[in-house]
Amino acid sequence: MTVVEHVVDSPAGLRHLVARVRADRHVVAFPYRQVRELVGDEPQRCGTGHSYVGVSATRPVPDW
Repeated sequence: MTVVEHVVDSPAGLRHLVARVRADRHVVAFPYRQVRELVGDEPQRCGTGHSYVGVSATRPVPDW
């Protein structure tokens, strides 16, 4: 049995991949899982401009 893993980074890429494996009669199953990855620099301020630095109940995502 051969197992191949594909990674897509957009809904359009996922649609294309699913359509391709559905059309392939050799594919028996295609289980999937969602993985989220943080991209970019850790934010210093929230969306409304409040600082994440200092004593606060609101913190940026740990282990950015």
